[in-house]
Amino acid sequence: MAKKDYTRMIEEARGLPALASVIEAVMAAVIEETSAAEIAKIIEKDSSVTARILKVINSAFYGLSGHVSTVSQAVPLLGIQVVKNIVLTFSVLDIFSENKTPGFDFQKLWEHSFATAAASRLIARHVRYEDGEEALVAGLLHDIGILVFARHAFEDYREVLSARETTQRPLVEIEQEILGITHAETGALLAEKWKLPDVLVVPIRYHHHETLPEDMHRQAKLLTNIVHVADVMCRVFQPPVSEEQILLFREQAQSRLGLSDEVLADILKGVMHEMELVAESFMVRPPRSYVEILEQAHLELGRLNLSYLMQKQPVQ
Repeated sequence: MAKKDYTRMIEEARGLPALASVIEAVMAAVIEETSAAEIAKIIEKDSSVTARILKVINSAFYGLSGHVSTVSQAVPLLGIQVVKNIVLTFSVLDIFSENKTPGFDFQKLWEHSFATAAASRLIARHVRYEDGEEALVAGLLHDIGILVFARHAFEDYREVLSARETTQRPLVEIEQEILGITHAETGALLAEKWKLPDVLVVPIRYHHHETLPEDMHRQAKLLTNIVHVADVMCRVFQPPVSEEQILLFREQAQSRLGLSDEVLADILKGVMHEMELVAESFMVRPPRSYVEILEQAHLELGRLNLSYLMQKQPVQ
């Protein structure tokens, strides 16, 4: 299937993943600068979404335990953008739970996407990115294009995965060669179809790019770098843990976000807790196999002595 065919497939939305109607209504209301009270009313029309939002808002995630009983209270307290991103997160989580293409490892994709989401939120705090939930959503969505390929072009994508397994070349390079389009571009096209804001579309499209356009908006550029570093970091925890991957994470984190060795050590230590906190708050099971991998990785990181590796190859 040529690139133009994938583009047309997304434009025509033939069976593609769709956002819940409530998030579509909320996003439209945000664009129209509708009042907080009116947005709360839109959300409260969906009792299931309302219950889920109130549970997450009253969790340790936001520190408002037991103090918020209605969405009308939540919106002014947390702000319209935060509540919108909470609703969007639930909608994306539902999309991930629906996928069952025989022969494709959706569990692996889910675990990496979930871990990247939690890592993005954690890193966002360290670089003072104001909207942690926006970082969470961006991390969750960064590989959504792979899901599109798996659900709607798996026979073509099987060839990509086979080539990746045998050659270990970058995935986006193989996708471009075989399909004429990457999962990053495909995911961005879907995000545009969903009418997501540019600040979320841009990280999906550019999270694999080594350099970013000079005219990119500052907020979108920062979020793209956050997601990129989170993506690289989560690959550190895929066995076997290698010195090369650890040093790549360090180099990317310092060159793109200016993070010190001390901050990187804190992030590496804190990502497991962040994953568990996000999972509890959004009422999903933490990916147990991934948590086990993280535990094994920490043992290996101890053996490699991360601080020694960092001192051994200082960044210029």
